[in-house]
Amino acid sequence: MKNINTNVVFASVVALAIAGIIKYTPSQNTNSISVTGKCSKKVKKDKFGITIKIKNMESDSRKAMVKTLKTYNDLSDYLKTVKQDNPDVEIETSEYTTIDKTEWNEKKHKNEKIGVEVIMGIGVTTSNPKVLSDITAHLPKFDNIYTSGLNNFVSFELYNKERDNCLAEAVKDAQTKAYTMAQAVNQKIGKMTTISYNDYTSNAVGQYRVLKASAFADVEESAIEESNFLAESVEMFSGSENISLKIDAIFELK
Repeated sequence: MKNINTNVVFASVVALAIAGIIKYTPSQNTNSISVTGKCSKKVKKDKFGITIKIKNMESDSRKAMVKTLKTYNDLSDYLKTVKQDNPDVEIETSEYTTIDKTEWNEKKHKNEKIGVEVIMGIGVTTSNPKVLSDITAHLPKFDNIYTSGLNNFVSFELYNKERDNCLAEAVKDAQTKAYTMAQAVNQKIGKMTTISYNDYTSNAVGQYRVLKASAFADVEESAIEESNFLAESVEMFSGSENISLKIDAIFELK
């Protein structure tokens, strides 16, 4: 529940929104109208993100690390050239993991260490889906590399902008309904005495698997082998996210 300065709210109101729920609530000192205004809209997701991972297993950690770091550095150099042509691309190291791999020895009836696995990951986000699909198509040029998933989401900046617009619409909706109710009882609305809002927007990030399934396989050896079949860029499609707000306001009657 968040409190809002009424002067700021009225200054930001710009458009009508959907209908709200109105009720007439007299108090001991003054009559008032309690109003619920709502706004709901779809916002097109403007960002795509993918995680690229390199995985190698060797008899000891040093060998696995050297092998993985070489591919990691080669991949980093490639992604830097992509960013030069596409400044909105963001690159972030997302993972560095060392795992002792074991295997069940049937004769000895126990697990035995068979090697060390090193995994490094790089997260890439961009607003241009074609750039991301081109990157994915380029990955088979590297050894022991695969993608772990594709995210399609609304950026923080766009979400804040659309939320504020929706908030203004919900406030205007509440104000309009209060005016209509006041007319019904042959009165006029006075100042807004109280206002608060709730945000019902889901924070979940949508998962879209628009490439071949092999490009988004789980962390398995088969994922590395199968991802090599992906040799051309493919079209990616953006989804949308719902923004839903509710305003509770009380107006004086005069």
